[in-house]
Amino acid sequence: MKTSQVKKYLKELKDNFDKEERKEIMQNIIDDESDFEVADYRFIHRNFIDEVMKDELLSDTYILGCCNSWFIAEIIDLDCDIIEKAQKDENFTLLGELMAKNIEEVQEKMVSYDGYGHHFGHYDGNENEVEDYYYFRVN
Repeated sequence: MKTSQVKKYLKELKDNFDKEERKEIMQNIIDDESDFEVADYRFIHRNFIDEVMKDELLSDTYILGCCNSWFIAEIIDLDCDIIEKAQKDENFTLLGELMAKNIEEVQEKMVSYDGYGHHFGHYDGNENEVEDYYYFRVN
């Protein structure tokens, strides 16, 4: 990474991180880390963020089945009434497994509706960008 790129990153991060935190962030970036945490923030490189999100969504089909019925209906071929009944009967994992079969579409629609912050920004739902990385407050 060029010195000018490093300086640009450091300038953009100055308001949110102290000197040691910025140093740690820059070392991770220089080391080409694609997904790392520093000081209650998670950084994910833009080239990897979609795959990371899909992997995380697939890791918990129960949570996928907890999405709004209208959203699930957009992904799988069921009416909202049937989905709401399945959720009332606590069949969240089953609904999630049906959604997992279309994980590309699930992930793309989630990002188009809510951005990445809704999924990764556990603290406040916000997403921030610095050059090639998104970063999110996670605690």
